[in-house]
Amino acid sequence: MKKFFLPLLTVLSLALFTTSCDKQQAAPQSPLSVTVAHDANVFEYIGEQHNQGLDYYLVNARFSNPRPDIDPLTIQFCQTLGYSQADIEKTLYDPETAAIITAAHPGDALRTYFRANNQRQELAYFDQIDNAVRRSASAADAVAQLQGLEQTVQADKSLQPASQEALLQGIAVGTHSAAYWDDQVRQGPRSPWLTKAAAGGAAVSLRINWGEVVMADVSGAISGGVKGAIKASINNLIDQIF
Repeated sequence: MKKFFLPLLTVLSLALFTTSCDKQQAAPQSPLSVTVAHDANVFEYIGEQHNQGLDYYLVNARFSNPRPDIDPLTIQFCQTLGYSQADIEKTLYDPETAAIITAAHPGDALRTYFRANNQRQELAYFDQIDNAVRRSASAADAVAQLQGLEQTVQADKSLQPASQEALLQGIAVGTHSAAYWDDQVRQGPRSPWLTKAAAGGAAVSLRINWGEVVMADVSGAISGGVKGAIKASINNLIDQIF
């Protein structure tokens, strides 16, 4: 098994066993979050938790200097999901995972990893996820395409189990991320992320690149589950607007 998926494998059995518990322990979802009603993916709750984690950061971060708050608030939120601080830090600071979720373009970093490890199937599916997001006519179209791809991944018995699970987590986060960030883009300058950034006084851009942040979320989820997805998402958005 490739080392890349080991951080994910260490929590998969816990995640499957405590799915309902995770949902109960998760921080209450802010009204700011937009989710997708879909239960076909066993990892759907990861997408829901991702959006809740974004709202947790949005409410608690100091937008006058937002970057130092990324790790502490990601850790705090993931602890509400039942993860220990040691487990969270093991994922976030794993060198290969960190290289992806902190990259300027996490998708490119993940592709580099797949190529270096000769993971052609995983790369091909990741490219299909990217196409579904970036070439879709709308967020709703992207979600529909991702859910169709989800069925293909679930049925593909040639995939290694860890790869299949990582891809399904990425797709679950992608569907929820697409809805979340589409809502923020539609709000334009009234988006809470942009109004808080502007109020902080350091924002240089009040526009969100929807496709870029969604694919950062997907890449983070594939490499580091909900922990990686939250950190990659916030890191990418801050790169965009600060």
